[in-house]
Amino acid sequence: MVKRAGGLTEEVKEALRNAFPKGLDRAMEVVHKGGVRRIVFKPSRRIVWIVKGRSGEYQVIPEAPFCDCNDFYFRVIGGEKSICYHILAQAISEALGLFEEVELGDGEYEGIVGRHLPKPSPREEGF
Repeated sequence: MVKRAGGLTEEVKEALRNAFPKGLDRAMEVVHKGGVRRIVFKPSRRIVWIVKGRSGEYQVIPEAPFCDCNDFYFRVIGGEKSICYHILAQAISEALGLFEEVELGDGEYEGIVGRHLPKPSPREEGF
């Protein structure tokens, strides 16, 4: 919607505010504070999006759409809302080109993605 309109017009803002009454302001704050990073891994060109939130940084997979925040797990999966504000922030920042891009080697991929996964309990290791 933002890309089609050529930016974040008042009409687009109104539509987004109607669709995401609580999430738009939070998402815009994240975008304007530079809280969205696109990490591009070389040479594979894999991309990981990281969005800053109130309680940490979260991995967003826009194609899914998926976020590893608690709001996604409890409210989006629970059917209370369609997306969390981290997903909205990622989409807006990508459409406007307002994100930090970081390039890393493929060898660093597991370290970045792995930090967003829970550590296995001792019982789960080596099964």
